[in-house]
Amino acid sequence: MERHFGGLSAILAAPAEALIKVDGVGETVAAYLKAINELHSRAALEELKTREVISSWSALIEYVRREIQHETREQFRVIFLDRKNQLILDEIMGRGTVDHAPVYPREIARRALEVQCSSLILARNHPSGDPKPSRADIEITREIIASCSLSISPCTII
Repeated sequence: MERHFGGLSAILAAPAEALIKVDGVGETVAAYLKAINELHSRAALEELKTREVISSWSALIEYVRREIQHETREQFRVIFLDRKNQLILDEIMGRGTVDHAPVYPREIARRALEVQCSSLILARNHPSGDPKPSRADIEITREIIASCSLSISPCTII
């Protein structure tokens, strides 16, 4: 099964429909694998909630990578932090296609005010395989920073 999906994390992230297509994997095994994946995600999120995110950069990178590395569609996530750089909320603010996820700076600023965060981290995946930010990625990031700069201290971009 690892050869088919490319690794253990890819197996856990695979949709149940894809798992069932593998010989020897039925609905029950697929459900167990999806449950394991969900439990692992929740445990990782719980661990982040109890520590300073910025002082543990590697844990943050590991968490973000785990959450979005196997997504087949682009996601734009915002991680909202309190004054102690602890996680308030991790929210998907845009979902899209393989190479585009619409995101609205005004909505991010509004949400930041709602959750009363002190800073935020912007993260997006590139399912196309090219990690280099596009001109549109850079421009929207600048717009988000401008939108949030009056009410939120630093914006950290991954």
